[in-house]
Amino acid sequence: MDWEDRLDAWELELELSAQLEGSDWVPLGKATADTGASRAALRTWYRTGQIPSRLADGPHGPQR
Repeated sequence: MDWEDRLDAWELELELSAQLEGSDWVPLGKATADTGASRAALRTWYRTGQIPSRLADGPHGPQR
């Protein structure tokens, strides 16, 4: 990953964080830290409908 890719990823992260301000939605990393559940477990749970999730536009298409 070169510098431009890292900068684009960082800007996307800031944009997604701004979209989540004032909402009940949290990024996957924060959900992992807050709950102690692994990313794999959280992904399994939202894929099977056990917890809600939403899609947000990302640099490589929609991301949860």
